[in-house]
Amino acid sequence: MTENEEQTVLVDKLANSLRARIEGGEFGTTGIIPSLSELAQEWEVSRTFAAEVIMILRAQGYLVQTPKRRYRVVHPRIVLPGLTPNFRKYLEGLGFTTEETDIQPPKVEPMPLEIAKLFTRTDNNEPAIREGVHVVHRVRRQGVTDLPLRIGHIWYPSAIAQPYMDAIKNDSSFDMLAALKRDRNIAVVDTDFSICCRIPDQVEMKELNLARFQPVLEARRIGYTAGRQQVITLHRTIMDGTRFEYQMKLPVSFWK
Repeated sequence: MTENEEQTVLVDKLANSLRARIEGGEFGTTGIIPSLSELAQEWEVSRTFAAEVIMILRAQGYLVQTPKRRYRVVHPRIVLPGLTPNFRKYLEGLGFTTEETDIQPPKVEPMPLEIAKLFTRTDNNEPAIREGVHVVHRVRRQGVTDLPLRIGHIWYPSAIAQPYMDAIKNDSSFDMLAALKRDRNIAVVDTDFSICCRIPDQVEMKELNLARFQPVLEARRIGYTAGRQQVITLHRTIMDGTRFEYQMKLPVSFWK
């Protein structure tokens, strides 16, 4: 075994040991773990080795860095039953205290070409909202106390959403879909949905407090009215991939 291979084995062994302590509840559900210096001394290794161990556990979702550059244990994975009509209310139903903020002010803008290309209808392979069509664009960060979980980009055709601009500017938690259903009887009854896993970019790392190779899930959703007659919303959600587990029930007829 080469020296590099031996070092890799040691790092993995230490990571497994610290993970077991975390899962065993030694630091509670939000506790601060020992500093890099303390871990290095405990394990009789260099700080570089200790830092590699921390990087592994961050990438696996067990730790998050605090503003004081220490590391604390975070909440366990959140199980999502497929799509949720309202993410914040779903988290609150699980007993979490939620946080939701606008990353940038909501605005009306022409649909950019690069975004239009991301949302292709499965029924005709055409963009759900074409380039240049005016849309209302919202960008929000959502999560629980001291732990951001996802960034949500949402686009609505301005023809249906612009009357609510004041409401969404004044309340980052304003539920546009609920308002459209209540006031105008416009509701999502059909969707196209896709999801992929990738490495975050620098902006996403900062907004979600992620390590460099900590994966994100990118989910894209098109919401339609009945018969897919009208597109109501496009959602592009960037989620901390280590925090979520999707569980979907398929109808019995799926296997026939």
